[in-house]
Amino acid sequence: MGESLQFKARASAGQCEHAQATQSITGELVRQYMEEARDCVMWSRALLQNPDRWGLVRPLYEFYFDSKLKPGGSFKEVLERLVLTMNGLNNTIRVRVVEKLPVGAYNTNQGIAMVERAGRSSEGVNETRDLRTGTMQRYADIILEKGLVDPESIERVGLGYNPIKTLIHEATHKFAGTIDYCYFSRRDGSLTGATMGDEAGGARKFGDTAFDKQGSELARMNADSFAWFCYKIGGIVDFTGKALSSPRGIGGVIG
Repeated sequence: MGESLQFKARASAGQCEHAQATQSITGELVRQYMEEARDCVMWSRALLQNPDRWGLVRPLYEFYFDSKLKPGGSFKEVLERLVLTMNGLNNTIRVRVVEKLPVGAYNTNQGIAMVERAGRSSEGVNETRDLRTGTMQRYADIILEKGLVDPESIERVGLGYNPIKTLIHEATHKFAGTIDYCYFSRRDGSLTGATMGDEAGGARKFGDTAFDKQGSELARMNADSFAWFCYKIGGIVDFTGKALSSPRGIGGVIG
């Protein structure tokens, strides 16, 4: 898989503790991406907890979660999963950057980021309940291909991945037990070019019923829904929670 960088990132302090001194540019980039990923999740949660700001977030919420933004069980589910993700990002986490991810049981779509399933000797392990199956899963490091980290990478530009959105996506798997029900367009988060994920069951489009669950239930479990929702919130507010007079562009400061 080539040389990899491994470090600990404490996003809440805005710092990373590098386990290796090499590849400091790569480590610094990931640190910046992680900081903004955490901030996007934090302010998404904060705005949802303030009904006075719902006018700002309603279109994104209702699009990505296929649910009306109103008090109740559905809203509580989304908020709880955001809190779990935010709490995870507020602690020391581990991210590895590798040359190439292998295709396997947990990377069947040949993606360029994943969460490592934990073995007995893995470090940085947390347990979370899979939202669809209800079983407990053990997760270790978030792993990114180097092409996703380097802003000049032809691979990254060509595939349309964004590191901030991707880190949020993987963090919701690791800390909130989300599933890969539906992937939105990598470039802009629209439904254009969306594909159904490994855990879509019989669903063929966003909103379909599968696994005896309504599409909106699956949408509220969907990692890409959380990732794009938080990522776009980061593009329309500053980190005091105020709406920007003009958008910074998708993803905010970085990316």
